Amino acid sequence: MLTEGRHRMARRVFSGQRGELRQNCGEGMEDQLGALGPALNAVVLWNSLYLDRAAKQLAADGLPVTDDLLARLSPLPFDHIDFLGRYEVFRL
Repeated sequence: MLTEGRHRMARRVFSGQRGELRQNCGEGMEDQLGALGPALNAVVLWNSLYLDRAAKQLAADGLPVTDDLLARLSPLPFDHIDFLGRYEVFRL
């Protein structure tokens, strides 16, 4: 199940779920594929940090946040992320 979730996210991240290379040259394709891993890692990191913050807030509000509940959370959902926009991540 975990692997399926990761593959589903990779298809979505990779060219907005088109699953196709959009560059015309081999070097551009390598760059696009090389960026897929860090992009997936960024989504998982963001979701992990957000889930941690949400769980801590729920616990602070007095709601029961059990280990069993935390074990069922996954950082793989991605429906809340817009993958089709253009984002400037680094300025050189």
